Amino acid sequence: MIVKNSVLCSLLFLVIFVLSSCKKEKIDEPPIMQNKDLPTKIQLQNSVTAATLATVTITYDANKRIAGMELIVSSVQENYTLNYNQAGSLNTVSVLSGANNLLYNFEYSSSNRLNKVIENDNGTANTSVVNYLSTSNTYVIAGSQTRITLDANDNLEKLEGWFFNSELELEAANNSDGVFANVKLDPSVSVFMNGFNIYCLNYLFLHKNQLSSYTSNTTITSNTEFKNHTRDDNGNLISFQYQTDNDDPIICTIDYTTP
Repeated sequence: MIVKNSVLCSLLFLVIFVLSSCKKEKIDEPPIMQNKDLPTKIQLQNSVTAATLATVTITYDANKRIAGMELIVSSVQENYTLNYNQAGSLNTVSVLSGANNLLYNFEYSSSNRLNKVIENDNGTANTSVVNYLSTSNTYVIAGSQTRITLDANDNLEKLEGWFFNSELELEAANNSDGVFANVKLDPSVSVFMNGFNIYCLNYLFLHKNQLSSYTSNTTITSNTEFKNHTRDDNGNLISFQYQTDNDDPIICTIDYTTP
């Protein structure tokens, strides 16, 4: 009887141990990580004439950073190739537009803030000094006095002294993901693409939040509103419409890929 009870106790202890081990293994199991979708193609279309106004095709590196960008606006095509340094900031950007080939080199301060952009235009160098104002998170391009202000998440908030000396002020829904929500964007990318490139509207300021409107101030003040936002089953922003004053509404559609 003593032997029988001892065997039963041993079996009971073994069952409790196995159940305890299974429970512990289940608790320690790491959560399943889901890849987040990245925008690969953006198309702008006139909602009245159905004409395609612009397309942007984007490729990425292994770190979900923009590695290449092809912009087609009317008959103009530009190809961007982006390379990064060990800190994750821009090292070089090459821009091919027709027969014109530009190469940009970037230099940084001791605190890794962009402070110089060197443009090489077929052998002719042009250096733009960039001053950083920490109190407002603003980058000032010294020669043109263009000012690029980023928000706390390094999204474009305000752009002053831009193309035709216009000033843009953006409003965004901070609780809603935008087109570039899952893209890894260093401040150097936002500053360069928004401050040095005249086609920033075509890729929506590389903004991580859903835009609601922006105001443009030149000799005439105009307001652009964003609406009719549509998302897929994964929450990606796949289409919306924006309109500036009495112009035809523009429909924006976005394709995504899962890395």
